[in-house]
Amino acid sequence: MQFRKYIILLVLALLATVIPNTGYATQEDADAVPEFISSDKQDADVDAIGDLIAKLESQQQQDRFSSKEESHIEYIVNRYKISREDAEAIVENAKKLADPVFPKYSDILAVIEVESNFNRKASSKGNCLGLMQLKYAYHKSEVKSRKELFDIAVNMRIATTYLSDLFSQVNNSSLSYSSFNTGLGAFQKGKRNRIYMARVNKAKHNFV
Repeated sequence: MQFRKYIILLVLALLATVIPNTGYATQEDADAVPEFISSDKQDADVDAIGDLIAKLESQQQQDRFSSKEESHIEYIVNRYKISREDAEAIVENAKKLADPVFPKYSDILAVIEVESNFNRKASSKGNCLGLMQLKYAYHKSEVKSRKELFDIAVNMRIATTYLSDLFSQVNNSSLSYSSFNTGLGAFQKGKRNRIYMARVNKAKHNFV
């Protein structure tokens, strides 16, 4: 807190040199900064700047997401008790990785919801890891360690690339979900997970 006050006072001192005779900051304020000499006016100025910084930070956070994206973040946080920080990172990465054809933003979030309930630390008995439940054995050439698959950005990047590759082979979004779930080899042998396809298609409606 003391460090934050020091930074704010430095800002006030700089303002005094740039905007003289405003009454907002004076040379006395600047001289007082190192010793943290307090006064009623100085404390008021510190509080005002602190409030302004907080408002700007809050506005910057809000500007990162549209109203729909904000509603998706709230849905993830409230339904699955995921931290706001993780929910924002998931939505932000879904925006960045989305493809106009496939996987779209809603496809990515729907697969995550079905696979892990947005739990980035999720793991299964089949050794599937992270948000989109990737098998380390299949993707170990793409990461430095097994642990890296628990990273939000890494997991989503690898999984969406895989989904895109699957789509290029099966040319159908629902069948891409199924092959993602069963593995391409099993899919090519005729295995289809229709329940999984239905669950992902239903989950997509939460993110449109």
